[in-house]
Amino acid sequence: MVQQHNWTECSLPKKAMPCVLPDFQKLEPIRQRIIRRPLGIILQGFQTTFELVNAMKNASIAQRALYEKAGILHRDISSTHIRLDLEGGGGVLVDWDDDYADTKGWPKGVSEDLPARMGTKEFMSKSLLCKGSELFKVQLIDNLESFFHILAWLALAWTNHSLTTDDVAWSIRSTYIYGWRRTCCLGWMSSHESRMFPPGPFQSLVADVGYVVIERYLGVDENLKGIRDRGPPTPDRLKDVLKNSDWMVERFVRAASALSIEGSTARAHRRFAIRVNGEQLGFY
Repeated sequence: MVQQHNWTECSLPKKAMPCVLPDFQKLEPIRQRIIRRPLGIILQGFQTTFELVNAMKNASIAQRALYEKAGILHRDISSTHIRLDLEGGGGVLVDWDDDYADTKGWPKGVSEDLPARMGTKEFMSKSLLCKGSELFKVQLIDNLESFFHILAWLALAWTNHSLTTDDVAWSIRSTYIYGWRRTCCLGWMSSHESRMFPPGPFQSLVADVGYVVIERYLGVDENLKGIRDRGPPTPDRLKDVLKNSDWMVERFVRAASALSIEGSTARAHRRFAIRVNGEQLGFY
């Protein structure tokens, strides 16, 4: 039996961001877990794109079920929080320590504003990264966008494509580790350059999810308009699909099904380290 004590604290200085926690958030939550065996392996351990997509499919289904049935958001969708279940052949979304319930389930009179943004920087939505220190809450659409950033990051780092090792290293560092290229990233993986991947279900998945994420920021970020115009027209029905999880789940389900039938590309073997939040995740 493992007992874990967690204090809820404000992550930014009070001068930069007023932090008034509701009484029910000032308590010290105590979590108890019975540990029986390791739960799968990290997502980066996938051997084929089918394993990657299938695990992300299961994680997206889990997020949808928790949100629709209990109004719960994970708030930290990242590659380290999706585990590959090698025995069951799927994936598990873990580490729900930072989740929160939708305001419908909060005590009466509790503010809808959360004291700090949450998430792993490399996979946070563009919206959360650009909002600075103002008070806001993580929304479902931010969680869904995180799935795209995980997919794009792993597609760059661990799948076969035409980029050189130096190009991959620069793209990952500038887009994810330092974040200054995050705007370009939204269009980069869904533009004509997505053709660097072998044609097939995986390439289509990366492009489709990327285009849908871009739709969220059209009219807000003019830098994305040119990128979007170079791609195929987005049907009107796709422009609001991230208001719920259905389209994202269905797209991962369809891609996983296609990849399981025709086989998929084994991961590439490249030779430098990848880190997230200072944690070394492996060599490839």
